[in-house]
Amino acid sequence: MGSRVYIEDIDIVNTFIDEWMECLDGLEKEILKLEINSEDTELINNIFRRVHSIKGGSSFVGLPRITRLSHEVEFTLDAIRKKIVCVNTELVDSLLLSVDFLNGYITQLFDRLKEQEFINENGVTNLELENEQNEEPVITSLKQARDNCEKQKIESANHEDPPQEGM
Repeated sequence: MGSRVYIEDIDIVNTFIDEWMECLDGLEKEILKLEINSEDTELINNIFRRVHSIKGGSSFVGLPRITRLSHEVEFTLDAIRKKIVCVNTELVDSLLLSVDFLNGYITQLFDRLKEQEFINENGVTNLELENEQNEEPVITSLKQARDNCEKQKIESANHEDPPQEGM
């Protein structure tokens, strides 16, 4: 499934690309801070806002793969915010992998839009981007890390509150 962008929307897509690049700038550093400061609500909310902007823009311009991955990252950040999952190295690595994917995808999209060789006679673009094939493993990695963190949190809670005997 390729992403379709109409010729009259290229300026809009370029505007979103600028916004996305701004959102992604420094995001890796903030995610790394999250590993140390997982209780920092302001940090989590800031990361969430950046990813939400990417998701909203990608949905608007019709880039479902960016939208889907951004949604998964949002879901993970919300689980951290609600303390459903703990933050560990595996989860941070998966979040960083997601950011790397988004960076690569958006950079590739920008490069393809500059080429303008993808426009067919009907004024429709069909952007078959290389990174599109790698989206599913990135999402799977994120889901697995989230599930593992949730299990770890449950196991940790069970060890902290041992059942009382005689009740």
